[in-house]
Amino acid sequence: MGLPSYQQPVTSALNSFEHARLVATDFDGTTHNTFESGPDIYSVDEVYRIAVEQTFDFDSDALRRYTDEGEHGNRTPAEIVHSLAPRATQEGVERLTSELVAAKLTILLRQIGRPLADGAPWPRPVPGFVDCWNAVTAARQNGDIINTAFISAGHASFIRLVLRASGLEQPDILVTEETIRGLNSPLPPSRLSKPVPLALMLAKVQWLNMHGAWLTGDLSSERVNERITMIGDSAEKDGGLAGNLGVDFIHVAEGDTGQAWGRMTQKLKLGTFAAKQGVQT
Repeated sequence: MGLPSYQQPVTSALNSFEHARLVATDFDGTTHNTFESGPDIYSVDEVYRIAVEQTFDFDSDALRRYTDEGEHGNRTPAEIVHSLAPRATQEGVERLTSELVAAKLTILLRQIGRPLADGAPWPRPVPGFVDCWNAVTAARQNGDIINTAFISAGHASFIRLVLRASGLEQPDILVTEETIRGLNSPLPPSRLSKPVPLALMLAKVQWLNMHGAWLTGDLSSERVNERITMIGDSAEKDGGLAGNLGVDFIHVAEGDTGQAWGRMTQKLKLGTFAAKQGVQT
């Protein structure tokens, strides 16, 4: 993984790590509204239904069971496959998961940037995200040590292309569905997915490695975790993830008009944007 352009050499970074902060964010519904549909545009919910039907074409009852379970419900593809095919071998789960992901991405990738009914490109950013992300980018360029991470049940290729299409800086760290699946763990998917803290722990380890911080002697969880903030739209999945690792959580509630990302910039002491969003500082 390439280091961000502003990062100092390890010897310098060791001295400044105590000032470093990590912004960890979910993707779907937190930074971009992938649940919105439009002309010739499928929402992520609709894409999942299509992908499930294609992947489980050998099981005429799979789509009904998937619907009865509440559809994807912020679950990873592996969790969905395990639920729909509980008797499948680990090899079978891996094969079906790969097919489900491929079916999803075939649709999702080709509709990035397509216009919604009002002309805005899909997927539309969640209110406040773009301004906050750009404020973080500007602060980094001015020497602030703020690192960014996406912790998502989605896919790295999709996230990167959406950010690129929006002209936004790429994250330093990506922990996605592919990351967890690549561990080849014998544990069931539910033991590896949010709110289990594994994904955020992996991001934390990468963050520490970026700064050479394993070489220092003061890495108590409390001292490190107090400089990590998780933001997400699911109080259960994202909030549980943060709580299980002991880091702060900001909830992007349904109908949020920018307050959540305003609280993030307030916490990061990027007061100009927080004031713009009407957040009390």
